[in-house]
Parts: sequence; structure tokens; C-alpha cells
Amino acid sequence: MVRQGKTAGKLARRSILTQKKRYFAILLIVLLSVGFLSGLKVTKEQMWDAAGRYLAAENMYDYRIYSTLDFSEDDIKELGKVSGIYDAEGEKTADVIFDFVGTGKDYQVLSLPERINIPSLYAGRLPEKDTECLADHRAFSEDDIGKTITVSADNDADTRDLLANEEYTIVGLVNSPLFLSSDRGSASGGTGERGGYLYLPADNFTSDYYTGADLVLNPDSAEKAPDGIFGEKYEDLVEKYQEKVEKEAKALSQSRYESILSRIKEAAAAAAQGASSQASVSGLAVSEEAAGKESAASAEEMAASEDVGSAVEEPKVYVLTRDENAGYVSFENDTSIIHSIANIFPLFFIVIALLVCVTTMLRMVEEERGQIGTLKALGYSETAIMGKYLRYALSAAILGWAGGFFVGTYFLPRGFWAAYSTLYDFIGLRYIFDEKLAVVTLLVTALSIGLGTLAACARVLRETPASLIRPKSAKPGRRILLEYCTPVWKRLSFLRKATLRNMLRYKIRMLMMLAGIGCSGALVVTAFGVRDSMAHIGSQQYDGVQIYQLECTIDTDQMSLADIVKEVREEEGITKVLPSFSKVLDVSSKEAAMSSVSLYAFENDADLSDFWNLSDASDGEKLSLPEDGSVLVSRRLSEKLGLSEGTKFRISEGDQTIQAGPAFVNYIGNFILTSQKTAEALFGEESPNTLLVCAKNLSAEQEGSLAEKLGKLDGVSGITRLSESRIKVDRSVACLNYIIWLIIAFAGALSFIVIFNLTNINLEERSREIATVEVLGFTPGEVRFYVLRENLVLSFFAGLLGIPLGILCTHAVMKRILLDTMTFHIVVRPLSCVLSLLITVLFAAIVNVLMRRQIRRIHMAESLKAVE
Repeated sequence: MVRQGKTAGKLARRSILTQKKRYFAILLIVLLSVGFLSGLKVTKEQMWDAAGRYLAAENMYDYRIYSTLDFSEDDIKELGKVSGIYDAEGEKTADVIFDFVGTGKDYQVLSLPERINIPSLYAGRLPEKDTECLADHRAFSEDDIGKTITVSADNDADTRDLLANEEYTIVGLVNSPLFLSSDRGSASGGTGERGGYLYLPADNFTSDYYTGADLVLNPDSAEKAPDGIFGEKYEDLVEKYQEKVEKEAKALSQSRYESILSRIKEAAAAAAQGASSQASVSGLAVSEEAAGKESAASAEEMAASEDVGSAVEEPKVYVLTRDENAGYVSFENDTSIIHSIANIFPLFFIVIALLVCVTTMLRMVEEERGQIGTLKALGYSETAIMGKYLRYALSAAILGWAGGFFVGTYFLPRGFWAAYSTLYDFIGLRYIFDEKLAVVTLLVTALSIGLGTLAACARVLRETPASLIRPKSAKPGRRILLEYCTPVWKRLSFLRKATLRNMLRYKIRMLMMLAGIGCSGALVVTAFGVRDSMAHIGSQQYDGVQIYQLECTIDTDQMSLADIVKEVREEEGITKVLPSFSKVLDVSSKEAAMSSVSLYAFENDADLSDFWNLSDASDGEKLSLPEDGSVLVSRRLSEKLGLSEGTKFRISEGDQTIQAGPAFVNYIGNFILTSQKTAEALFGEESPNTLLVCAKNLSAEQEGSLAEKLGKLDGVSGITRLSESRIKVDRSVACLNYIIWLIIAFAGALSFIVIFNLTNINLEERSREIATVEVLGFTPGEVRFYVLRENLVLSFFAGLLGIPLGILCTHAVMKRILLDTMTFHIVVRPLSCVLSLLITVLFAAIVNVLMRRQIRRIHMAESLKAVE
């Protein structure tokens, strides 16, 4: 047995040397498939780890609290004492227009923190004086360090009074954990576009109160591990203490509210007392009638003071988590897309690769029937004979697995990160070895190829040595279906007839070629299909659904709605204006919950056709606002909550229920659209607080200028440009395109290797046939034509077969990509199908060119006598 084992090992090594192309084809196929699968699988983990380490180093908040009455230093200390809270720090912020190098832009100004949300220094140094600041590294360059930035005269008086100084010197550039992506948010004034952010020493803010409070949970808790901050455990941890934090914040705000009211009443009482005393003194010099008038005036003043006190609105408290941070959510969405692709796309890769590898071993065993018969006749056991082929197959598979796993898990995540690093400001990736993934991929690779090899050997070993040693008789030629179509068949040349007959003569070989190449082509179609489904989501939303250009947040306390609408309409470039009431809600149903859903309410008879293109998600029919008290819901919201027409779901405002109407087509964000009448039934009397503005056919510069003009109107408190939202989406999609092109490259490489491998096997199997054709006097060109045309024709039909398979795979992949804020229209464009077919045929043509040398090297005499 030992000797037989050594002989089997020697034969395996000899087979590797004599059949290097086949061996390296198996190795490369396994390397590509395992590398792609494992690389995609660990990409999300490595990106989450990078984000987690960055956020831990900068100590990003877990809760961010805002109150309409701000917070005092004592309030911050009390918030830090809430159960579960590790630390708390106040922050001061403001939107301020600064002049820099002759231009004015709106920047968010923040107080420089000491412990929470610490910005990391990108270049320069930290401020040492009150007149020094740190600037956004994306908005400024290193050449700007040392330059002065000035508070613009375009700011209103209240804004200018917020800061102690007028000029600040930029001494450093920073990354901020508050702005994880390139998205800097919207400004409250100006064009609505925020130029960036600035950090100032806290003493620069004239107010003693903090505009917000940042709280962190225990940074050493397992739930806040770098690779788990986006996971369910972290979400559960945040939810566990959120109610306590909110309760304490509301109590502190209520206490401050009562304190303000008390001071107002004391001031009113003091004013009344002073007026009464003054009236008594004046009574010595005036008549009783005059004293009576003075007393009446004092009473009116006191009443007025009490009215001022009652006019102070009760405080509103907002407790935000990281899920309300735009960069954090965007990063989670992007990594979730990669994870969704990784969950299903590489499986097609691995299945196709293993199928081709098993097919290769099956053909190899079939070719070496004579050698197997000789070994059996010499007394070698079936185990020893199988050992030869197992050594050959498993050595290629394990080497391919090792190279694929370690190369894939190291380089593929970095290839993806090269695209996403343009959007996010995290530190670089570090290598993470996933033991479970390594074991699973190794076992799947080894077992599938090993078992396939054993099955191929077992089938051949069932035969007797005598039948194995004798050459297998060639299959007899048969008439094919096309021969019965005489007018067509007669017009074909001899070589074309031979090609068609050979293709259909060896049906198993043909089916293997069609399956291997067709499935590889399907991967290319799938990659193109994923790109087609994602690439145009920005235009689908902002050209096809939300077809207005601007949103103006308005304040009807400063000016009447009619006057605001009139002033907005008078601006040049504006074609239509539509008032609406808007509100952000949290909604839930029995199946799920969703936060940050935008509700818009319009007049019952409002014409939405120039602002919203509403079509039914089920049948594409045009929709209008329902009049039965129900609401229109966007498609993703409907799917997430499991809604159908007539289903009721709950909203956070007043813990009320709403009846869902039809779901409308929507791609980005989650919306509820309803009538003003329905909104009033839910929220009471609410006047419009938003204007939707149509300003079509304007350039980006003209739109920005228009937004700036609108922002200066008295009744307008904020501007949102939908074009800015579209730019953010397009940037994210551009990164996805980079990933998709990488996937296309991998799919194309796999397709090429599969075609090369199957063609190589085909030539090796048919060496006697090719030699016979040469002996018959065929020229070298005719021989190539005889053999390789078959390969080209099969590749073409396999490419055609791959198109419907690829479309099915595209639907399977895209249905796994489920994001709360995005939904995709699954489509595979005809051009993608054509490109996929061309790629398959092109690779087949390249392989044909490479195989010319192999055909020339076939020795006629040796090939014809090989059986002997």
C-alpha cells in the first residue's frame, strides 16, 4: 500500500507537469472565486472596523440633545449623572456667513470640544488664542493655513452678536466625527448650501448657554466594539438608556422654562410695584384724576408683562442618536449594499467555478481511461488510483484557496475603500482574519472538488481493466435536425457542416461548454444589471418623482402666507409655488418601525402635477391625494411596514393611527402625502410651513443665486436645494459604480479562464481527430477553422443563454439589497446584454488566437498512435 501510494503521488506530480494548463486553470478558477467571495464578505467587516476605531478615538456621541431653551452648565452636569451615561459635554453652534478670499459662504461654527466629538488634526496646529480657529479640511486647503476669515456683514445682528470677534486666523485643518462623509448638511440661510465647518475656542461664543448636549455611553462596553457599532447589540444598548436620557432632558428643560416664567413674573411684579410707588409720589403734585390714570397705566403694564410670560412657548426637546447623523447613516447604507451583494453574488461565482473544476476532473479521468485500466491490471487498488486524482485536484484547489483567500481578503476591501475614501474621512483599513470564513471556504472548495473527483473516478473504476485499456470507440455520426432542411443544408460549406455535426455529435461536451460559458456570461450580465439598477437612481427620483427644485421653510409669524407666496413668485426664474405643511415623523406597524419619515400636506384641491409625479407602485396608474382621510405612502415605506391599501399604521405624534392609501413609486427617502384636511384631523390647525418651488431650466449658478435671494426674504427661514441632494446621491452611486466595475472585471476574468480551460480540454481530447484532419490534407488554416469555429459558435450561443440567466440573477441580487431610505428599479438594459455577449465572444476569439500554437504543436504520427 505504501508503494502504491508513492506511485500515485509520482503519477500525480507527473500529471501536473504534463497537464500544466489544466492544473493552473483549476488553480486560477478557485483563486478567483474564493478571492472574490472572501474579499466581498470581509469588506463590510473591515470598513465597520475602520469606522469603529475612528469613532472610538474621537469619542463620537451616542446621544445628542437639543432644547429650544438651550442648556446651562448645571444641566450638562445633571445629564452626565443619568444612569448608563459615562460622560456629557455641552456644545455651542451657529450658522454664520464668513467672507474668505472675496467670497461669502455659510459655515457651521462649533465650539472646540475637550472630551466628546474631538476633531482629529489633519494639518497645522490647535488654536492657542481666541482669534484662531480650525477649519474643515474638505472646504480649505493647507495653503489656507495662516489666512484670515471674517464674519460677513450679510449676517443679521443677532448672528453677529453670537461671536466675540470679527476675524479669525485659520491655524489648522481637521476631520470631525460629526461630519463622517463629504455631506456637510444644509444651512439655515443663504443659498441653503453649507460651505463647511469651523471650530472656535468656546470663549468666542458670547452666550453662557449651550445649544446642545453630547452624551456618551461606556466606551469599554462590548456593544461599542469597533466592528459592532452598526450592529443590533449597539442599537439595543442605545435604546436601553434613551428613554431615561429623554426624561431627564425634558425635566431639565421644563425646570428652565419655569425658572424663566418665574423671572418674568418677578420682573412684572417689580415693574408694577415701581409704578405704584411712582404714582404715590406723583400724587403729591398732581390731581387725583392724574393719579388714577397713572394707576391704570401700571395695571396695563403688569398685564402686558404677564402676557409676555404666557407667550413663552413650552420647551421642545430632541434626543438624537447616531442614526440621525447623515454621514453615519450614509456609511451604514453603503456598507449594507456591499454586504447584500456579498451575500448572494459570490455564491454564483463559487458554484460556477466548482462546476467547471469538477467538469475538468471528470474529463481528465475519462481521457486517462487507459492508464487507469493499466493500473488496475497491475493490481493497484481503487484507493491508490483515486489518490492520484485527488492529489492532482486537491493540490490545485488548496493552493488556489490559499492564494484567493489571503489575496482577496487583503486587496479587495482596499480596492473598494479606494472608492469610498473619497466620501468618508476615516482612518485606513486594517487586515482582519476571519477564521470561520477561512474554514468554510476551504471545506466547501475541498469537499466539492474532492467529491466530484471521487465520483468521476468511481464511474470509470466500475469498468473492467480490459474495457478501460481498449480505446473507447468514437460516437457514430448522425443526421442533425438542420439536415432535414435541405435548402439551407445544401448551401453550407463542408467545414460548416462538419462544425455543426461535431457540436451535436458530442452532446455532453456541448452541454458542458454551454453551461460553463453561459453561467460565466450570466455573471457579467448580472454585474451590468446591478449597475443599471443603481446608476440612475438620482435622475429617477429628482427628474421623475420630485420634479420641483427648491423647498423654502417659511415663518408665517413674521409675514402672512399670501405675502410670502407673492414675494417668492415675483423672483425671476420661478414658475410655480405650492404651499404645504411638512413634518418629520416616526411611524410603526405590527411588522416594523421607521424613523424620519417626511409628511407633506397640501390643500385638498392642490394640483401636484408640476411638483410630484405620483404613480401607483403596483400598476403605474396616476395618483391624486385621497379624500377619504387616508394617505399616500412611498413604496419602500409600504414594503417595510407591510402596508396595503386600507391598512392602518401608527405615527409618533400623539400616538395616533393613519389609514394607508395606495403606495406610490419613490426611490430615495420615505414620504407620506396627504390633504390639509387629513393633517388638521391629526395635528390640529396647522398653517403651511413649507413652499415647494419650481424653477426649471436654470443652471447650477442661477439656481444658487435664486436660492440666496429667497433666503434673504423676511418670511423665509431656510432653503433646501434638491440638486444638492442629487449630487450627494450621485457621489455615492459613483462609488458603487467603481465596485460594480470591479465585479465586472472579476466576472470577465472568470469567464475568460472558463473558456480557456474548456477549449484547452476540447483540443486535448480531440488531438487524434485533429491529426486525422491534417493527414487528410487540410491546410493549417482549415484545421484551425475546423476546430476553433466550433468553440466560437458555442461561445456565442452560451452567451445568449447567459442573458436570461443573468437577468434572473440580477433580480435575485437586487431583491437582497434592502435599505430603509432607498429602493431600486430593477432593470437590465439591452446595451448591457449586448456588451455581455460581446465580452463572451471576444474572450472566445482571444482564446482561439492563443490556441493556434497548441494546434500547430500537435504531432500527427504521435497523436494517431497514442492509443497504442
